[in-house]
Amino acid sequence: MTPAITPPAITPPTITPPGKTNRRRRDTGTEADEAKEEPLPKKPRSNPRPCPEPSEEKLLGDAGAAIKADKPQDPPELPQDPPLLSEKDSQALQSVFAQVMASSPRAFLQSAASQPSRLQGGNGTTPTQRSTPTQRSTPTQRSTVNNATYRRVTLAKVGISLHDELPDGVKNTIKEVVDANVLEHRRAEIREIAKAFHDACLDNVRTLTGEDDCLRSLRVAIEAFCTKETCYREKARWREELKPVMPQNAFSSGGLVPNRLPARSEKNDDHSPVKTPHPDFSIGIKLRALTSALSSKDIGNNINADDFMLWIQTEMVQRHPDGPQELLLPLSPAELASDLAFPFVVFEGKAYSTGKQIFEAENQAAAALACAHEMLLRLDFLANGKDEKNTQPRILFSFTTQGPICELWVHWTVAMNGRRAFQSKLWDSWNALVLHRAEDFIVKLNNVFIWGMGRFMEEVVGKLAMIAKRTSV
Repeated sequence: MTPAITPPAITPPTITPPGKTNRRRRDTGTEADEAKEEPLPKKPRSNPRPCPEPSEEKLLGDAGAAIKADKPQDPPELPQDPPLLSEKDSQALQSVFAQVMASSPRAFLQSAASQPSRLQGGNGTTPTQRSTPTQRSTPTQRSTVNNATYRRVTLAKVGISLHDELPDGVKNTIKEVVDANVLEHRRAEIREIAKAFHDACLDNVRTLTGEDDCLRSLRVAIEAFCTKETCYREKARWREELKPVMPQNAFSSGGLVPNRLPARSEKNDDHSPVKTPHPDFSIGIKLRALTSALSSKDIGNNINADDFMLWIQTEMVQRHPDGPQELLLPLSPAELASDLAFPFVVFEGKAYSTGKQIFEAENQAAAALACAHEMLLRLDFLANGKDEKNTQPRILFSFTTQGPICELWVHWTVAMNGRRAFQSKLWDSWNALVLHRAEDFIVKLNNVFIWGMGRFMEEVVGKLAMIAKRTSV
């Protein structure tokens, strides 16, 4: 006999917290067992939302709906919480807040700027960005482009150029200097210097050495050829007034673009765009040796060489109506190296594996020798007056290096189309890692030093003697 079914008492449903809702199931003829859902895993909340208290009306309405339903109701869908920070991000955020409280605003901004954003990739770009080939340029590539523009535009504006054709007669003069015969006893010394230079270059390329280490190897050879009359200075900053300036612009776009303000480039500006030279090594004549050599010349009975040299170093003139006062004849290219007079060769070097390219050294040497030629032009003008027919084209030299790679450049100046041009040409190059090439390089270096302290010095002293006679009263 089937037992009588007693209907359950009607009671309002109990509201349970989210994650713990029970469902009541009915079975035919029997009361369904209550099945409990597994509780949802709790997640840490940085700011949990408060759950509002239900009203009495809402409770009664929910109870009636539960009785009338033939089938059990699905549990109400829980509101979705916003995505939460991970434990790692939460710790990072707390660390940032701690920095704000403990440090100044400026220090905090600097610290935040040094850390990549969570939304950025490892290369500092957002996930939607992609690096293009032009964005991957290295500092060396950017430096190469800047040096090329500096040579092609900046140096060209003031008349400095490289890889020019030698003028007539200059080639033979160069050969007489660099290809001079070396005495046998001197050649034995050169072999020892070349071997030491070769070994030092070999040590440098086997390790990551910088520019100063490579120049130190070259300094040993330079000091071996310096006499008591030779003066050489390292990293001496040359005078800015010796730099060539841009000529007055012969063109104007005023007729093409009317009603505009005059461009800055159309004004006659004495400022030179060339970087002020400060060669690694500047080699010239010692000022005391120049004065001593002048005293042996016939400059007049009433002229004292010491007094004349002191006067010409301090005499100021105004070359342009609105220009500043300048030295009549600067004997030294550098104010802080006053004993260095009339440099005839400069050295510009770069490192091999860790430094810049020799291209930049060539630019620097060309600018420095243009300044040295400017000194000689003033010397010739004061000695010969306005008669430029007696002014012979002069040559000067520079050695540019990049580790064991060495170059010999010849520099001269000519007048072209009413303006002064400073030209140069690569004469020879060597790699000191090859012993016999290192020896040939040292031979050329020796010959340039002998020429500078010989024929070149005699020409300078002769010009100074002519000036002394013209200025005596």
